[in-house]
Amino acid sequence: MTTLHRLLLVLLASALGVLGYLWYHPHFFTPAKTLYERGLVEQQKGMGSDVLNQTGLKEAAHYFELAIGKGYTSRAVFANLYWCYLKMYDGPPVDTALSRGLAHYPADQEFWCRRADARLERGEFESALEDFNRGLRLPATYEHLSSAFYGRGAAKYMLGQKQEAEKDRIRAQGLSGDSLRTYEDYCKLFN
Repeated sequence: MTTLHRLLLVLLASALGVLGYLWYHPHFFTPAKTLYERGLVEQQKGMGSDVLNQTGLKEAAHYFELAIGKGYTSRAVFANLYWCYLKMYDGPPVDTALSRGLAHYPADQEFWCRRADARLERGEFESALEDFNRGLRLPATYEHLSSAFYGRGAAKYMLGQKQEAEKDRIRAQGLSGDSLRTYEDYCKLFN
């Protein structure tokens, strides 16, 4: 075999390798923003009319993950990924999506409070309380602030801090204008 033949063989093998890689990664040349926009389209399909379409939500989450992997880190991509995971799973994927968002937006009160809610629902009361505290120390921008105070109170209640919990419930009630369940009743959900 001559040197020219060897060179052609190496080039052919390299070309096949590149084609194989592109076949396995079909979005290699797709810009991150386009992947995010495709995720939004799939998310709309996933929302359906009366029933959530899990396939659409999985596709949306996949596109959001691809966009993040390519460096698209707008706040909206993390919020939408969180929303998809919230509708599909309980637990770690929801927490992970919010944690990734917090890595880019550490002063995002909504991300802190939503991650705290997810941890509260899983019975991780200490970490939920830490997240609620961090979120509520930030300037008030979260539209569901009363819910955050109520959730923090629930975490305190479950940790035995009943007087402090009641202060949060009263504050949450004042912010919402609604009468809220006592923690003795509400926290039965966590037992």
